[in-house]
Amino acid sequence: MKYFYCLFIALSFAKTFGQHSNVKYITTPEIKKFISNIDYPIELNSGGVFYSIPLFQIPVDNVGIKLNLNYTSRGVKVGDTSGEFGQDWTLTIPKVSREVRGIPDELENGYLNPPNGFKIEDLYNRAYNRELDLQPDKFYFELNGKNGYFMFDDQTNKIITYPFTDLKIIPSLPHSILIIDSDGTEYHFGGKDNVANEINEIEEQDYVSTWNLVQIKKKNKSIFLNYTNKLNIFKTFINEKSVLYGSPEFLQKKDEKVYKMNRIRKPYLNQIVADN
Repeated sequence: MKYFYCLFIALSFAKTFGQHSNVKYITTPEIKKFISNIDYPIELNSGGVFYSIPLFQIPVDNVGIKLNLNYTSRGVKVGDTSGEFGQDWTLTIPKVSREVRGIPDELENGYLNPPNGFKIEDLYNRAYNRELDLQPDKFYFELNGKNGYFMFDDQTNKIITYPFTDLKIIPSLPHSILIIDSDGTEYHFGGKDNVANEINEIEEQDYVSTWNLVQIKKKNKSIFLNYTNKLNIFKTFINEKSVLYGSPEFLQKKDEKVYKMNRIRKPYLNQIVADN
C-alpha cells in the first residue's frame, strides 16, 4: 500500500509541478533550439534538414574553435519565437546550457542544497511550493563536435554524462564550468563577473541558465573569447494547460493566447583573441 501511495505522489508531482516549473524557467529561443538539437539530432530517419555555413576557424594545436551558422528544420509550432538569426538558425558558439527541473540545483532548496527534515506526505506540497527539489537539472554542452548533457548523481552528486564520454567536468556553480577533454584540452565556460553568462531574472532570485565559452587552453596556447552583456526583454507563449494548472492567477479562457514577459541578461560575442 505504501508503494502505491508513493507512486501516486510521484505521478502527481510529475504532472502538476512539471508544468508549473516550465512556466517559471523560460530561456531564449536560441538556447531552446540548442537543447532541442542535442535531444533530437537530425538524422535520416527523422526527415529533417540540416545546413551549415562555416564562418571562420581559429586553430589551437589541432583543436581551435569553429563558428558556423546552422539551420535545422523541425517545423514551427504555435508560439515559437525566432532567434536573432531567423527561424531555426543558430550560431555555434560552444556553450553549456541547462534545463531547470524544479529549482536551479545550486540555489536554496535546490538539488545540491536540500532542506533538512520533511515527512513523505509533505512531498507533493513542498515540491510544488519550491521548498524541495526532486530532480537534478540537465546541463547540455557542445564543444568541437562533441555534445550531450550531464547531471548530478542522486546519491553522490558526482557528474554523470549522457552519452557516456571521458570528459572531465568541474562545475563551480553558479559562475563557471570547466570541461577537460581526453587530450588535455581545457574548455572554460562562464566566469565570476557573469559577463559571459546568460542570466534569467525572476522575482525570487536570478539564476544562470547558460555559460558561454571564454577560453580554450591546450599546453601553452590559448584562445580567449570576450563578450558584452545586455538586457533582453521578450515574450514567450505559455501553453494554456500550464497556466490553468500551474498559476491560478493567470486563469483565462482556453481559446485565448497567453504570453509571459521575460528579462534575460544575455552575452554577445565581440572579440576573439589567440595568443602565441
